[in-house]
Amino acid sequence: MHRNKTVLFLMVILAIALVAGCANEESAVEGPSSEETTNIEAAAIVNGVAIPMEDYQSALDQTFAAYEQNGITFDTEETKDLEKEITDQVINSLVDNEILLQEARNEGFDLSEEQLESEFETVKGQFPTQEEFEMALGDAGFTEDDLRDLIREENIRNDYLMSLVKDLDVTREEITAYYESASDAAKDAHEAEASEEPFTYPSLEEVEGDIENSLLQEKQQGVIQGILEELRDGADIEILI
Repeated sequence: MHRNKTVLFLMVILAIALVAGCANEESAVEGPSSEETTNIEAAAIVNGVAIPMEDYQSALDQTFAAYEQNGITFDTEETKDLEKEITDQVINSLVDNEILLQEARNEGFDLSEEQLESEFETVKGQFPTQEEFEMALGDAGFTEDDLRDLIREENIRNDYLMSLVKDLDVTREEITAYYESASDAAKDAHEAEASEEPFTYPSLEEVEGDIENSLLQEKQQGVIQGILEELRDGADIEILI
């Protein structure tokens, strides 16, 4: 299943990058930090490995473009705090990705050339024509080798993360406790509204699959976040922006 998530992730990256490319053509306004950072070679250094400034700026532009697609305009007094929050999130996300990639490789995770080409063809196959694929790459500022690098790194990270959480499960007792708590909360809210409509709530059988998935995801995120915090604490991180 995580292979499908990798393909989806890369498709989203290409789509957002394409939007960012179009936005940059249509508007002279760049990300708030672009003029200040383009002359710096690295945005951060993680255990001696540089995160290139162009990677940071590309991720930042893509993120701002995604916000702008939802009607948010930057470079105003009202959005300064949001801009700072976004820039912090982007650089920290890149640092986290590099930390996880390094740890995954230290643990022996890799992607064979056969697997790499299979994943590459899967991503490429999401586009109706070769021309549209090449256009998406060009608008995103990627080459085919860049895309292969993204595929390799994303799969290595995903395989490592899956190894951390593969043995987690959710018990029937946890599902039932969650259901009863949610049901009681919904009933209390209904009574507080003094509604004349009778209280209704889905049966456990109707929602137990969703509850199990939600609880499992929560456990997985907790484990991953805990390990990531440990790795960050032990890493030599230098933010240069």
